[in-house]
Amino acid sequence: MSTTGTVKWFNGSKHYGFIAPDGGGRDVFVHRSALRHSGLAELQDGARVSFDLTQDAEHAFAANLVLLEAQADTKAPAETEAQAETGAHANV
Repeated sequence: MSTTGTVKWFNGSKHYGFIAPDGGGRDVFVHRSALRHSGLAELQDGARVSFDLTQDAEHAFAANLVLLEAQADTKAPAETEAQAETGAHANV
């Protein structure tokens, strides 16, 4: 069953981080291997994700992660000053 949450932090050099589940409760551990298995290269703090809560004999952790919204800013580039001054606009 999928759960949704927000990445609290992910440390790329330490290869792990934590997700705060939307329903509250304990933060969920996420390891870099879960990202690779999900086809993700990294997680940014604040990213919204869907994941399966998995448990082994000792720990609960996130698996099968899916980004719910783009991590990168996908807005169109702003006009340059020259374009704004001359009234020229990029063809989009």
